[in-house]
Amino acid sequence: MKRLFISIAFVLITNILFPQDYYAFPTKSCEWREVIETTIGPGTGKGEIYSHKIIGDTLINGMVCSKIYKEIGSLKTDMIEETNIEYLGAIQEDSSRRVYIIQKGSTIKKLLYDFNIKVGDTLQQYTDPNCCYFYGGSLGDYVVRKIDSTLILDKPRKRYNIRITNNPQGFDNLEFIEGIGSIYGLLNQKGITGGYSAWLLWFKQDVQLIYCRDGQCNPNTLEINSLSPQISCFPNPTSGALEIEGLPNIILELSLINYLGQKVYINSIDGINTKIYLDLSNLNPGLYMLLLFKENELLHSEKIIRL
Repeated sequence: MKRLFISIAFVLITNILFPQDYYAFPTKSCEWREVIETTIGPGTGKGEIYSHKIIGDTLINGMVCSKIYKEIGSLKTDMIEETNIEYLGAIQEDSSRRVYIIQKGSTIKKLLYDFNIKVGDTLQQYTDPNCCYFYGGSLGDYVVRKIDSTLILDKPRKRYNIRITNNPQGFDNLEFIEGIGSIYGLLNQKGITGGYSAWLLWFKQDVQLIYCRDGQCNPNTLEINSLSPQISCFPNPTSGALEIEGLPNIILELSLINYLGQKVYINSIDGINTKIYLDLSNLNPGLYMLLLFKENELLHSEKIIRL
């Protein structure tokens, strides 16, 4: 019995650490929902919530490639929601598990992801901007530190962690998942440093939610669900006065972002009061995104409509 138990445990651990199936990069009907925030100085900065989508195919250099679009939500003055969408280029994965991007207006393939790398590999630096999109980078040393697995829909997928050293921009880590891409966004591998932060909120394919940051999100809305579900904002819509209650007793940073991705309000919450009041009467009518951060980690986000 003991030997049988050990054998079963070995099989389970092996399946988790070394999954048998390879998950190819998606080529149709998928969406990456992402956030980027930059802080220029005290009380100033810019945030953007958007999607990358694969919609349809195109033929480039005789190869069938999947077209990538960037979609940003916006709001018309009559409060009817619409979107702005921009064609960025196309991607294509070859038989060696390397994913390439061909940017808009170009026919040059640039290496975006390599799912064939091994632990200890030093990713070759490049100086030719026509060579690669992110792979290796031109600043710093990129070394594959760890390859393990993460459970996606109860099935293991390989997860790659790359250590970046000697990078003057401060980025020291890169992580991506097989069949999904970077945890910082499809075309963004910079992560968090200084006044810059980026992350992938969720990824879905054929309408099915595949990946979700921190396991709590709603792919049918702009925002992720609150990691502190007791937080609430009302009245919403509001003509100016907004009450936020259920706040945890910790220091938070509050930001408001308009539909153009511009940060129109930023303030620190001292962590003493569990309820605060905002005066939004000086803001133009429209849709805003309220974000609450705890040490650069998104704690709560919510759409606010200013009447």
